[in-house]
Amino acid sequence: MRPFSRKRLTAVASLLCLVVLLNACAIGDCGWGSSAKAWIDVNENGIWDADEPPLPGVKFWVDNTQAQHMNTGFGGKSNSKGESTLFVGFGSGCGLIDYSVYPEIPTGYRLTTQSPLSVRGMPGADYGPYFFGFTYLPGMPTATPRPPAPACTSYEVGNNKVSDLVVTATSVWVTTDGGGAAKLDLRTNEWVTYTTRDGLANDKVRAIDAKPDGSVWFGTDGGATYYDGKIWRNYTSNEGLVSDNIYDVALDSEDMVWFATQHGISRFDPHKNGWTNYTSIHGLPDEFVIRVAPAADGSIWFTTVLKGVVRLMPNNQRGQPPKWLTYSRYTDPKNPLGLAEDIKTASDGTVWFAYPGITTFDPTSETWTHYDYQNTDGALPDGTASIAFAPDGTVWIGTRAGAIHYIIASNGGPFDTWLLFNTQDGLASDRIASVAVGSNGDIWFGTDKGATRCIFPTSSLSSLILPVVVA
Repeated sequence: MRPFSRKRLTAVASLLCLVVLLNACAIGDCGWGSSAKAWIDVNENGIWDADEPPLPGVKFWVDNTQAQHMNTGFGGKSNSKGESTLFVGFGSGCGLIDYSVYPEIPTGYRLTTQSPLSVRGMPGADYGPYFFGFTYLPGMPTATPRPPAPACTSYEVGNNKVSDLVVTATSVWVTTDGGGAAKLDLRTNEWVTYTTRDGLANDKVRAIDAKPDGSVWFGTDGGATYYDGKIWRNYTSNEGLVSDNIYDVALDSEDMVWFATQHGISRFDPHKNGWTNYTSIHGLPDEFVIRVAPAADGSIWFTTVLKGVVRLMPNNQRGQPPKWLTYSRYTDPKNPLGLAEDIKTASDGTVWFAYPGITTFDPTSETWTHYDYQNTDGALPDGTASIAFAPDGTVWIGTRAGAIHYIIASNGGPFDTWLLFNTQDGLASDRIASVAVGSNGDIWFGTDKGATRCIFPTSSLSSLILPVVVA
């Protein structure tokens, strides 16, 4: 959800490369990455026009024609915008590469453009995107159209590098990485910026959470700050924090405030004005904690840098030590979790993790479900960073390639839907650090170029089902 400094994260360097591999950051000496786009060629002229709709669900292939290797590369099925990422790695032997790109033609369509497309290029270069137009065969049904674009408004806040945001009944708070925090009054539509001169502990604010009364807690690089609209209160290690370097903050159902820090976990009890700290001495397997999420059953979930996800179980017996459970691919090969960038607990009790796609955990059945670029056929980009739940049961996911609206199949629906929204739809940037849902259904996105508020047509994104192919 919130970006963080990775000075000590050399252990996850390989992971980060895998996450951005499809974007050609780690293609290597002899590899190639690009993209393809499938669209409905309404006028059948073989040229993509901006008003022509995308065609999701088209599978792409890449051949190394130079080595006569078929299907040596891969590309997921086209997403809701008709786009697919392509990648091929050739192993040894660098220089000019001959390759070809072509789609599998879905049932009910025919191509209006040339296929395959042959290109000669250097490894690491991107000569795409490659466009493939389709039209309907006579007598075949048409695809469900993509919903209308949202009405989006972007705002410049602080230094525009948004780290987190939260929506209350009357305001929207946005925190930035070095520019303090800003508040939008929804009644007057006016912004006010706050920095250390106003009372913040530090202008590098990584996280924020709000109480029902509208007061807020900030997690900064110089301690914690509480603001009730009139009075500022700062808390540091002098007051009881385990570390002033805070990466996340969250309030639980009992009004306790939890802090994820570089040197352990702190819990603040506002009723007693007291602190409880958890470190390796208490059983915390890794003290570098970057995320915290209270669950409805009273347990608290944490993301650590080196040991995966940790769960602190509620302790009902006085004097008994806390119980820690660790979920990590580092300790259990069957577990998919590593350095999760966000944790959210849903109303049904499931826990959602952003890593590097989306992983969900059902504590009742102890079952895991994982979604990534490959098993969603390219619909969900890797590099997820934030999760938010909408009142209609859908899920919003912030990624480094835009925002995904995940519509879970229900009422007899045949499959889930993943809709991608990005700068083409009005977002300030495709790199999204945080997502929040407003009370009236508007969606807020915190990006590296400011905050964006989008209002989506009420026609019902939640009831939309996009077909994978036309049968």
